[in-house]
Amino acid sequence: MPFVRYEATDFPPEYQVLRESPPLFEATWPEIVHAAVTVGRRGWRDVAKHGSHSVFEMVYRAFMVYANLAGAMGGGLYKTAANEGLDPSEKSAISYFLGLTFTKLVVGRLLDVHWVMHLDVYAQYLQAVAAAGAGARRPDMVGRDATGRWHVFEAKGRTNAATVEVLESAKEQARALGTIRGVAPHLCVASVTHFRRGGLEVCLADPEVDGESIDLDISEIQFARDYYEPFVTLLDQNPTEARKVDGRSIRLVEITCADIKIGLDEETLAQIEAGRAAKALTWERESEAPEWTLGKDGVFVELGPATWAPQLMGLEPPKRK
Repeated sequence: MPFVRYEATDFPPEYQVLRESPPLFEATWPEIVHAAVTVGRRGWRDVAKHGSHSVFEMVYRAFMVYANLAGAMGGGLYKTAANEGLDPSEKSAISYFLGLTFTKLVVGRLLDVHWVMHLDVYAQYLQAVAAAGAGARRPDMVGRDATGRWHVFEAKGRTNAATVEVLESAKEQARALGTIRGVAPHLCVASVTHFRRGGLEVCLADPEVDGESIDLDISEIQFARDYYEPFVTLLDQNPTEARKVDGRSIRLVEITCADIKIGLDEETLAQIEAGRAAKALTWERESEAPEWTLGKDGVFVELGPATWAPQLMGLEPPKRK
């Protein structure tokens, strides 16, 4: 499996494991694709209203990962030659997408935050609560952890090594959302995904909140409904199959053109359909098969070996045959 490097600074004492652990972790390709298809963004809800289009969106996100990243077993993640050949505006768009994806992956693994949505989805629910800074640039995302606490994230991506100025800019944006339903978020994280000689790295910082300016008035039930809407739509509007995965029941859809299967844990699906906030799955994985993952959010992703085998993903895309 490839590994993801990270650097974490300024976190409170309860996250001291970030300082004591080795600054990297292994990540399977299904885990990376899971992050890519689950990080909510503006317009995702509208896309999900059309069953076939929601499939196209998931395929598009998965193949953004496929086309732009390569990683050797036990090595870092690197840009592909296809990525290097993009023009600057295209690179900027891809870097932004990778910034969102790897922020979602890292905060799930390190901070136990498994549900993340783009803040712009909730523009109508934002209210200025202080005149100073009310016009500040907003952070990218808002999320909830396994205990129900709210968190805020500003995610930036850079093609090459990030500068101190980029991280400071991310910190400023992360601080702009001061409260959620009148309560300060537990963490306001600045995240910068960039590429160094050793491969992809994510820098994380939790700056102190000062000059809070915006409140987000949204319930955990609505947040959960929005997060899962694309996957519920996917299951409702496409043929599904049932699968037992380490004792858990999964409903999934096969997307043949992409050699991918995406689904939802049945217990999670029942919670959402009943209008309740989702709970993090607590289960022990019994098998070590690298071709699938079941996130704590209940979203299942399986990648077919003909397209996504780890040994293929270490090659440039044209050679993955």
